Amino acid sequence: LVDSYVSTHYNLTQQLLSRAFPNKNEFEVYRGTDFKEAGLESDDFERSKKITVKVRQNPISSWTLSKNVAKNFTAVKREGALLTTTVPKEDIWSFFAFNAYNGGEKEILLIGKDGREADVKLYRY
Repeated sequence: LVDSYVSTHYNLTQQLLSRAFPNKNEFEVYRGTDFKEAGLESDDFERSKKITVKVRQNPISSWTLSKNVAKNFTAVKREGALLTTTVPKEDIWSFFAFNAYNGGEKEILLIGKDGREADVKLYRY
């Protein structure tokens, strides 16, 4: 039953993405997080201009299409990392059109992939 739900949800997401974004096969996505999740230390802030990391991901992870939304998540611990990557449409399991809340976060749920790289911008507040 769960496998059927997961498969059906994925297929519906892909159909909806194709209709909502007919000429788009890749999406730039963002995730605001702490240094630890990005695999960085606080002292990396001082020496960084541009960092690329391999993102540690769960089987499904929450990202957003909004850079500003992701940046807000970097402020949770007064310093954070804004991850940016481009993903193929096929890596998106769900997106905000299916969410029941009205949070305006433009959230998407990505299928976790080993070795996904992301550019990082560090923030301190």
